[in-house]
Amino acid sequence: MRSKATRIDTILPLPEQVDDSRIRFREVYYWDSYWVRVSAETVIAILLTTTMAITESLSNCSSSDTGPVIPTTPLVTFLERVQEAALKTFNETNFDPKLYVDLSLKLDLSTTEKAFDELRKSGNGSLSVEGLKGFIEKYFEGAGNDMVYIEPVDFVPEPEGFLPKVENPEVRAWALEVHALWKNLSRKVSDEVHKRPELNTILPLPEQVMIPGSRFREVYYWDSYWVIRLVLLSFSLFVFNKSSSTTTIFET
Repeated sequence: MRSKATRIDTILPLPEQVDDSRIRFREVYYWDSYWVRVSAETVIAILLTTTMAITESLSNCSSSDTGPVIPTTPLVTFLERVQEAALKTFNETNFDPKLYVDLSLKLDLSTTEKAFDELRKSGNGSLSVEGLKGFIEKYFEGAGNDMVYIEPVDFVPEPEGFLPKVENPEVRAWALEVHALWKNLSRKVSDEVHKRPELNTILPLPEQVMIPGSRFREVYYWDSYWVIRLVLLSFSLFVFNKSSSTTTIFET
């Protein structure tokens, strides 16, 4: 039988409830507290904007809707053929595998595919560099032409969220430079895609988006999550986050 001992607590007498770190960490930590707060704020903001986007999307539905997007699987299959031909023709050193699946047709698929099949081939089945380049220029739009620039409606040159807390002038200037990149990455799907979706591999998204940049000229699920989180931290673009939520709903 053990003797009774006076209980001594090492935890601070915190005045409010907290979220602990689970598993064997049964108390609250400074660093964890920061990320718990950031995560909670992000989740709440995303839930609010997503809920509003769903409500608005449902309210705009009517019997006059044009129906589902026309499937583009035959186009993707054809672009894979063009991609394989380009690899044989240009070799790996001058070949970008992503380029060809981003191309949009100038004419209908059957006409373009017929012209491709009629291209003169060498003895090993490959196309000439001049012949393939001329075909691509004649029958395809430039990669990335299916997305056009749009200025973010609620962009602010100097964010009011974190920037006032940055005191170092060099760090502040760098932060503003990075912040300005958001404006350069804003895009929307072109009107031509909405008119002829069957000529494009990109979905006719209804709202503006932020693209990753460089050769990545479209929006991705995983990027969208981090874009929303960083935009909330940077300058809380309410209208943009609402648009991103609507776009994600449309894609699913």
